[in-house]
Amino acid sequence: MSYIINPYRYGAGDDPPGGDYVEISTSATVEEDMYDSDYKYFVIDSTTSSAFTVTNAGDSAGSDTIEVYLIAGGGGGGSNDYGTYAASNSGAAGAGGYLRNLSYDNGGSLAQAYDVTIGGGGGTDTGGAGSQLKDTVSRSADFDGTGDYISGGTNAAWGFGTGAFTAEAWVYIESVGGYQGLISTFLASTTPYGWIVETSGDYFAVFNGGSHALSAIKASDYLDQWVHLALVRTSTSSNDSKLYLNGELILTTTLSNDFSATDYPLTIGGIYLGTDAFDGKMSCVRLSDTARYSADFTPPFEQFEDDSNTILLVQPLSSDSGWVDLSSSPKTLTGGGDVAQSTDTPNMRGLGGGAGGGYGQDTSSSGNGNSGCGYDGGSGGGGAYHYNTGYGGIGLKGYGTTDQGNDGGNGPPGSGGSYIGGGGGGAGAAGSAGGPGTGAGGAGVQYEWMDDSYNMLGPDGDGYFAGGGGGGSVGGGAGGSGGGGDGGDEGDGDDGATNSGGGGGAGGRVLGTDGGSGGSGYLIIRWKYQN
Repeated sequence: MSYIINPYRYGAGDDPPGGDYVEISTSATVEEDMYDSDYKYFVIDSTTSSAFTVTNAGDSAGSDTIEVYLIAGGGGGGSNDYGTYAASNSGAAGAGGYLRNLSYDNGGSLAQAYDVTIGGGGGTDTGGAGSQLKDTVSRSADFDGTGDYISGGTNAAWGFGTGAFTAEAWVYIESVGGYQGLISTFLASTTPYGWIVETSGDYFAVFNGGSHALSAIKASDYLDQWVHLALVRTSTSSNDSKLYLNGELILTTTLSNDFSATDYPLTIGGIYLGTDAFDGKMSCVRLSDTARYSADFTPPFEQFEDDSNTILLVQPLSSDSGWVDLSSSPKTLTGGGDVAQSTDTPNMRGLGGGAGGGYGQDTSSSGNGNSGCGYDGGSGGGGAYHYNTGYGGIGLKGYGTTDQGNDGGNGPPGSGGSYIGGGGGGAGAAGSAGGPGTGAGGAGVQYEWMDDSYNMLGPDGDGYFAGGGGGGSVGGGAGGSGGGGDGGDEGDGDDGATNSGGGGGAGGRVLGTDGGSGGSGYLIIRWKYQN
């Protein structure tokens, strides 16, 4: 009797031919990519604990990452109830933020259980809620503002000399006032000396050996939300240090001192240990001996991985005993006061869409109707609406949206009793201004690999999602491709499509009518597997 040898058979513990592949366990319906059978995906459209578990992280010879497509809730259209003006208007809403990560590996710790929060659509005059993908072990450091801090002591590693460095962290601010140190090296003496990333009064600021450089950005505008801050020094030359907020430059200053001494204790959450303590949370604290950013950038929405330029990395985990430096040359960290761990973390968040803009009216020949600003949001605020010669504000791109969306369309000056509207920003494009009531919502984003039956990806099942709402007035314009509700005419605006993340359409010009509600968000996970 002869035996046929299976050339693809391998022993227990061995990798299959071609490498090891990601494996996922989930109760969600798993679909096969309709164009590439090497990929699977599933969709989650509600908040759930233990939504899925990566049971095998795979390897680089097979697959060792997953693709994440995270959509937040779209904002609702604005209300028309503006005082006694019978011809008031409201703005179209922005779509929910769209966070895409095609190579998510959770900072090298992919094999974990994950919770999912899906953001709901906003109601009238309210932005949509954010969505988040979160593993179950990551934590942040929670400072209570009464003297808590984490210290790295004195160490030559953060002397930096006259060379380049980057100090960055995700920060959740719970109060402002006085000085609150975020990351600092500071010498307590009659001549203060060192560098500090801080909030000074109500402004993001940088301290440099005796003087504070204040940005024009108020910290109070970012209360109770995660923001990414990065201080980058290229050299000691004039204006060669920059502070970035959510990847956008907010301050240029000079850090001219030679930070070569080792008697500057590193403090996280204060200035010189427990003084000028921070009130809030921090995560993903990283010090690097290089200038990592030279222009506006997309903030990192997943945990950092150690590299050759990392000299300190603080990313708390539930299993930590004390505070741990995850860099390749770990330094000893100590906690002062009672710094707690929090389950609230900044990673992998899609940002909720902005609510519709208000109505800006001024009947004078040169007046400004500045109440027309759409609220900030993941893919932009709603386009502003103006009557006669009034100028309303532009729909602003929301915080942290460098890679999540676009501005709403600005309503240009009206004339002769016209009603001008701008559409809400979408994940794929900005909203447009248009003529009276014809502002269009920004386009969504399309991925053809999803099955056509998923009509949640746009009101017509066209595969697009996270489009902005259209401008509403007499003959209101429709939303851009995918997700956005149509603009209303003389009635209420239409709602955003369910689970599209699209913004709701604006209301019509009849007093007291409302814009449509925003569409809710959802999450798609796609990965390459061994078939």
